[in-house]
Amino acid sequence: MIGHLETLNRQLFLLLNATPETPGAVLSVAKMIASGLIVYVPLLLAFLWLWGNDQQRNASLRAAVALIIGLVANILIGKLWYHPRPLALNLGHTYLFHPLSASFPSDHTTAFAVVGFALLGGGMRVWGGVTLIAGALVGWARIFLGVHFPFDILGAFVVSYLVCQGVSYIWPRVGNTLMAVSMRIYGSVMAPLIGRGWIRR
Repeated sequence: MIGHLETLNRQLFLLLNATPETPGAVLSVAKMIASGLIVYVPLLLAFLWLWGNDQQRNASLRAAVALIIGLVANILIGKLWYHPRPLALNLGHTYLFHPLSASFPSDHTTAFAVVGFALLGGGMRVWGGVTLIAGALVGWARIFLGVHFPFDILGAFVVSYLVCQGVSYIWPRVGNTLMAVSMRIYGSVMAPLIGRGWIRR
């Protein structure tokens, strides 16, 4: 069964992977999506916290907590089960430099997926949906450029969903406390900017 899945994973990769005939402009756009779009995640969370209302701040904090847990889960998965990247297997074509660390699951895709699912869970349907779509695009780009397999991207969405389900379970118990602590720290550290009206109290 595992052998069949691995064969399917490689076949799908070769189907989606760019080739030497791929136009340079297409590769440039894919590289921008694969590596540059990641700044969207911290910028969105910062925007929702610094200028958002109470619901948006709560959703932002919830997403940040889920993001940390999701990335830690990825590290543990990579340590427990190392899956090589396509380059390490001399498979397909690689157009984006990346260390030969574990490929499964994709950290970049997880960052988008876990934040997207967490925002949906926090009632932010539009931002959550946009973030999930962006995550799918990033996942495609990283397959296209040869640094991930399709199952790495699928695995990132599965891990992210499970993490957010766990966060949804514990949030009613810890969310208010985390919000109160975070607001106190925020109010103290950012007092000068709050006083000038540059960011929200």
